[in-house]
Amino acid sequence: MTSPIPNSLYYGDCLKVMEDWQSQCVDLIYLDPPFNSKANYNQTFGQGNGVPAQVRAFTDTWIWGGVIRHLPALETFAPHT
Repeated sequence: MTSPIPNSLYYGDCLKVMEDWQSQCVDLIYLDPPFNSKANYNQTFGQGNGVPAQVRAFTDTWIWGGVIRHLPALETFAPHT
């Protein structure tokens, strides 16, 4: 059995990444599904004229170049030990 590196981000299939970790070794796991659905999500509101209006709420497409650019800043908050 192994333990995760404290204050680290892991990329991959969570079942594969964590399969060898010791029981009860993680304090927090944050997930925000859906994941990379490559879909555009709209917010519907109002029906003043009987037809609801829409506005783009968010686009769920991951662009890893943007994440990689921010890794040095994340490292200052959660440095590897």
